[in-house]
Amino acid sequence: MTLTAAPTATDAAVVATALFRHLEHTWNRSDATTYSQAFASDADFVDIRGVHHVGRPAIAAGHQQIFDTIYAGSTVAYRVLQAREIAGGVILAHVRGTIAAPSRASSFRPSPSGAPLVQRAPSSRVPAVAAATHAVPVPAR
Repeated sequence: MTLTAAPTATDAAVVATALFRHLEHTWNRSDATTYSQAFASDADFVDIRGVHHVGRPAIAAGHQQIFDTIYAGSTVAYRVLQAREIAGGVILAHVRGTIAAPSRASSFRPSPSGAPLVQRAPSSRVPAVAAATHAVPVPAR
């Protein structure tokens, strides 16, 4: 799917949903290399521990490390809560992911939230995540 110069709100949601379906599918196969291909080559990614990974190789390495350890055999389900174009070809998406990890306590089901920026580089027709931060929401009191 390509981004147009001025996607509508629906187009932004379609683009974000397609991208996160790819991420979900590759996470569920524990395929960190293909997972990282959804990110721009120079993407910034801040994980739920606050660690900043820069670039596809660092994003792939960080994900492979968790796929091999704490999230071995895990699955994720992503849900795009909202997506909108904030500049020409740049989409801000609010996404919730729910992780099921058999190696963790059965009650441990983090649902990290993120607000990735999806952008189509001028040299590419394929949208990619340019920046993403993740956080585990604090339960309401």
